Amino acid sequence: SVDWYENRERSIQQILDELKGNESADVKPKAEKDNIPLKAFSAEHIKKTDILKEPERNQGQIPYMEAEVTVPAIDKAAYDPTAAYNTKVIRQILAKEQPITEGYLCKRVARLFGFGHAGANIQKAVSMAMIKFYRDPVSLGGVSILWMDEDSSKDYKTYRSPSPRSITEIPVCEVMNAVNEVIHEEFSLPKEKIPTIAARKLGFSNAGAKIVETINAVLDIRGVQYRTGIYYADAGDLGEIETVYRAEEEKAGEPLKVELKPLENFFPAEEYHQKYLEKNPGGYCHIAPKMFSLENGSGAKPEEI
Repeated sequence: SVDWYENRERSIQQILDELKGNESADVKPKAEKDNIPLKAFSAEHIKKTDILKEPERNQGQIPYMEAEVTVPAIDKAAYDPTAAYNTKVIRQILAKEQPITEGYLCKRVARLFGFGHAGANIQKAVSMAMIKFYRDPVSLGGVSILWMDEDSSKDYKTYRSPSPRSITEIPVCEVMNAVNEVIHEEFSLPKEKIPTIAARKLGFSNAGAKIVETINAVLDIRGVQYRTGIYYADAGDLGEIETVYRAEEEKAGEPLKVELKPLENFFPAEEYHQKYLEKNPGGYCHIAPKMFSLENGSGAKPEEI
């Protein structure tokens, strides 16, 4: 593949040279297939497109804005983690700073009340208040991420930078959004370069070991190439799908890392991917080969698997 990231101008020139070579060889497009008209693209045609135009970058980036919260004047020695004012303060923080990790929320509460660090009482106060808010089902390393409510978490496309947070204090959804933006901006990019560029988007000048580790873990969760998902074309099917989805989630004992969304687009994979395991019996697949007998109606019965 063309390494678009390292030298875009050279890559474009290679494409143009190839097209010019085809023109000089008088290469003709193949006959139309399935009544789909084929177009012959020339080097001049490519030049007229905006393929050389630098894509707009950091479209999902917004600055981190801290909430202005007034806390009651209390004696730190008499701080009560069960007091109602804690939930009120946390609600004000969440309203402005969601999504927020539990650890960073503890730090914010501690700072507001004048504590040097988030000790046991602050952690208890946050833990007790968390039940009133929505916990994001997608997390990394068991880190809880909080929203005001579930609706607030839907269609979240941004990430915040610059921000005062460390990489472990940034919600995984923000890291995912930064990673996805890197991939959308670059035509071709080696996977090992993604953490460096994503780190810059998130406000880090250098991608240290912990940052690289976290972003690579997000790549594994997100599955930027191979995602598991359930996509429905008829909204009337959603009720039945959700019933099965929640039942499987309950059996698993944790949120499923499976997208459940309306079908937005679909296109067939390349021919060499079709019936891949029939063409490559030793190829990798996370589904046991015997399960394919169910799909084609031969072999073992469901209760035997």
